Amino acid sequence: MNKSQIQLIVQISETGSFTKAGEELHMTQPAVSRAVAAIESELGTTLIKRNKKNGLFFTDVGERILVIFRNILCEFQKVDELIAAEKELEIGKVHIGAYPTACTRFIPKIIRTMEDKYPGLEVKLSEGSVDQVKE
Repeated sequence: MNKSQIQLIVQISETGSFTKAGEELHMTQPAVSRAVAAIESELGTTLIKRNKKNGLFFTDVGERILVIFRNILCEFQKVDELIAAEKELEIGKVHIGAYPTACTRFIPKIIRTMEDKYPGLEVKLSEGSVDQVKE
């Protein structure tokens, strides 16, 4: 199993759709289906079940494996960050939570400045109330 296969399974979980996961990863839906079948064959178990009424859902073992896959992707990210730091580059993810007013007035300029100065950073903005931002 490789990193892109692990990313695919996690992306399917996050989007809830083979098609949307494929779009995010620049794959066609049939390619996603074939990749999932190959992963399940390699592991010898079913990770994802699909039906027309309820859409897709992860099996019990699929849910447990999904947790491990997310941890593996975090470790891959740490390796990328370590290598970038060695090359004196800054990479990684920054999550910003802010109130609606800040999101429209202040944050866009801050994000632009950060992206200009550190092109390897991925910025994710979450807008909401105090409780939503805390969450």
